[in-house]
Amino acid sequence: RELRSMAPVWLVAPIFAISLLSFIFAYYATCFILLITGRILLFANEQTYWRKWIHYCYTQRVWMVLLSYWARIKVTYVGDADKLPHREAALMISNHQDDLDFGVLIYAYIFSGIRSAETKWVAKKLVAQIPFFGWVHALMGDLFLARRWEEDGPNIHSWLSKFGFRGFKRIVIFPEGTRSRDPKKLQASQDFARKQGLPVLNNVLYPRTKGFSTIVQYFQQHPGTMDYVYDITLGYGGGGIDLTKFFLGTSVRTDVHIHYSRHAMKDIGKTEQEVSDWCTMRYQLKDRMMAYFNEHGNFPDAKTEARMLQDVKEMRAKYVPSTQPALEKNKPQTKKEK
Repeated sequence: RELRSMAPVWLVAPIFAISLLSFIFAYYATCFILLITGRILLFANEQTYWRKWIHYCYTQRVWMVLLSYWARIKVTYVGDADKLPHREAALMISNHQDDLDFGVLIYAYIFSGIRSAETKWVAKKLVAQIPFFGWVHALMGDLFLARRWEEDGPNIHSWLSKFGFRGFKRIVIFPEGTRSRDPKKLQASQDFARKQGLPVLNNVLYPRTKGFSTIVQYFQQHPGTMDYVYDITLGYGGGGIDLTKFFLGTSVRTDVHIHYSRHAMKDIGKTEQEVSDWCTMRYQLKDRMMAYFNEHGNFPDAKTEARMLQDVKEMRAKYVPSTQPALEKNKPQTKKEK
């Protein structure tokens, strides 16, 4: 920044270009090496160990360096952060605002003693098609959803059965399915809410709950493997991480607040409907928490959060009749319904 203010454009531009090219070369060269070596190792021996090794190299090493030194983020942990048992297995859900939320959540699980090699991600199928980034995640055995239940349902069950999650400690999901800061996506979510008679959310999107419910019910049927849900809310001071500055290596320090809320799966609900209701309620609460964060620069204390949750429950009582049909739009219709 000092150079840009003192030097002429013809001198600064090449320096920025070199910085950008250096970032691209280092990142993609690393991904390429991991793709080649990982494919060879998996071809020689299809063992979970090798997928863990790829995951560790890519996420815990590459992205931690990028975010710590290139993006210069500073993380503050709040909520139930000081109550988390060390290395507890948990399903982690989070709001999705920024392109770099993925990297920030690495801090969230490493904070509780979980290594990247013990983590799996769930994302939309489009991510798997992103050159290098998506290819590496596909190689690591992460789950990609097509948003068509007739295809996603069997894939989720197959994925869970394949890995069995012996030795894995974390699954990370963005139930919103896309970034809430995209004005078109936010508008679409709000239009959907109005059409279905639901409360309009201004800071998060209504979650897609079917995949989340399926995963929760799987672990409820297999107690002792993953018994808790960590509800994460991300807040960025100063509006978030600027991608252009990130790629150019000129990012200013960004304060990231990670709010934890820990819940036992057995208390969430027994049926798909109850689990779906719980997830929707948490995102209605997130909307209020994000409104508070945007105004004050930090998340509310426990007392204020509890009051917000009570307000959400009272609000939901008014909308119960119309909530469930709206949130189950992917459910196949019977002939009678048609």
